Amino acid sequence: MWSIAPLIAFAAEVKEGVGIQSIMTFSIGFFPLIIFIATFVNKKAEWKLTPFDLACGILSFVGLFLWYITKVGNIAIFFSVLADGLAAIPTIVKSYHFPETETDYLLH
Repeated sequence: MWSIAPLIAFAAEVKEGVGIQSIMTFSIGFFPLIIFIATFVNKKAEWKLTPFDLACGILSFVGLFLWYITKVGNIAIFFSVLADGLAAIPTIVKSYHFPETETDYLLH
């Protein structure tokens, strides 16, 4: 969900004619997608879904669904940002409670 919401916001920004600035929104969605894909390749990566994660995911999905219902670009941007923020909450909570799981493998 963390990558879907900004990628939808990127599409809405392109539709609304935002221009080159929309590349930032694209990167905000593209890089988490790459990281998610990398967790399937990295044998040391671990993650598990909790009820809290699922609740945030459902709320994030509701934000995307509201975008779909409205089909208005600026509203889509708002709901995509809202959905992205809700999707980020589980990662922030995990990082706070288990900071040792957030290592920079490039430095090792």
